Amino acid sequence: MFTADGYVIFHGANAWREGRFAEDTEDNNGTKFVELIIAAARAGGGYVEYFWDDPTVEGDEDTGSPKVSYALSFTSDFDVYTGQEFIIGAGFYRNFSTAEAETAAEDWLHRFGRSVATQAMEMIGNRVSHLHRMEDHVTVGGRGVDFGFLRGRDNPYGALLDGSSFQVTPGAANGGGGYSLWGGGEVMRFNSGDGEGFGEGEVTTAAVGGDYGFGPLVAGLAVTYSSGSGRFELGRPGDDDFGDVSTTLTSGFPYARLLITDRLLTWGVLGYGSGLLGVEGGGEVDPDSDITMQMAGLGIRGELIRSEAPTDLELAVRADGFIARMHSAEVEGRRELSTDASRARLMFEALKEFGLGAATLQPQLRVGMRQDGGEVDSGFGMEVGGGMSYLRHNGTLAIRLHGRRLVMHQEEEYEEWGLGGSLSVNPGGGGQGLSLGVRPSWGSTASDVTRLWAQGAAGLTAGGHDYGSRRLDAEIGYGVRAWGARGLLTHYAWVVLYEQLGA
Repeated sequence: MFTADGYVIFHGANAWREGRFAEDTEDNNGTKFVELIIAAARAGGGYVEYFWDDPTVEGDEDTGSPKVSYALSFTSDFDVYTGQEFIIGAGFYRNFSTAEAETAAEDWLHRFGRSVATQAMEMIGNRVSHLHRMEDHVTVGGRGVDFGFLRGRDNPYGALLDGSSFQVTPGAANGGGGYSLWGGGEVMRFNSGDGEGFGEGEVTTAAVGGDYGFGPLVAGLAVTYSSGSGRFELGRPGDDDFGDVSTTLTSGFPYARLLITDRLLTWGVLGYGSGLLGVEGGGEVDPDSDITMQMAGLGIRGELIRSEAPTDLELAVRADGFIARMHSAEVEGRRELSTDASRARLMFEALKEFGLGAATLQPQLRVGMRQDGGEVDSGFGMEVGGGMSYLRHNGTLAIRLHGRRLVMHQEEEYEEWGLGGSLSVNPGGGGQGLSLGVRPSWGSTASDVTRLWAQGAAGLTAGGHDYGSRRLDAEIGYGVRAWGARGLLTHYAWVVLYEQLGA
């Protein structure tokens, strides 16, 4: 309790402060917070935030801990104090301040927006880059299912398989234009190093799309659902020196691709999405805020050396870029936030197949350079991706290994990496009979220079397990012919062992 001119009348924690002048008292950041408390009280009552030594936290004597006080003004009508104005206030300590929550939310919006835009550009770019040479396919757990019998049917249909890629083109029976359905997903994991600010984060996106081709032009729409989470450190003593940020976003991406020549094509993407942003830590949960995303991107791909036969080497160059804007609405405890992000990339791709009798060995290599724009993790970077696949022609055995690493970035502590592999055994061939699958993975197995992520449907659902640094998928199934031998029905069981992110 203060007088209106700043003298302490009563102090519940430190009686020695009573009777002292306190209006010029400064907090750990040099702010005269008592002056602000008196001003807020005399203005009708209000909250004041400042940093002060929390007696329950060891080591915050120099930095202080966030504290919020509410104060109001009271004019006495007691005989002895008639007309005397008093300031009455009470406060509590928080895990993070409003300014820290806003900084964390703004930094995460930037990372999340750039990640979602990158994933959309990667998936759509992969889709349209090979569209003029692709065949219908469905891939689940490393095994393909032949849906070619759908071509030319009166009632064509497609199926969306979460966490796997597919393409069904019922309308292109005669080699002309037609519509297609496709789906896929990607996960991106990053680490910005130790210390104050963001440490690690993860963004997962699942997509389903459809497009229609007429002549050299293809137009389509992709709908995506993205979820992300990250952890930030506050750089202060105490056990609650961290907070968590989470986001969800549902987006639509109309796109178009123009085939300029049989070796050169270009595409464009627009995007808009809406979702929610949450910040919490130390048992405190700030209100969720509505967020929106807007983006625009362009890409081009040219074949330097074209593979005319399966064993020929193919070399291509691909460039793309985008700009994205994220916006968060004002909520209690956080102001309105906006942030811009961009990325430009130049990649060289090489692919070659080697025949090994009844099998094929397929090495792949990609080298990419990129320029990240924005306020966080910006600068020039280079990453390398590679893989090796061994495929039996009859589908009885498939072995795949792949990995990628960010080998250089202007932000020296920023990291992205991944390594993965798979083993599939199917004695019946063509998906029939008993099948076994084991797929270990370490870290993030997909990013800017990899193809569509295919870790399984469970990893893309909101209730799925966390994408950890180490993971092992084991599957056993039995396939039988169905629908008049035109399809395959597989009964299976799936077990996943994993180490959670940050565990």
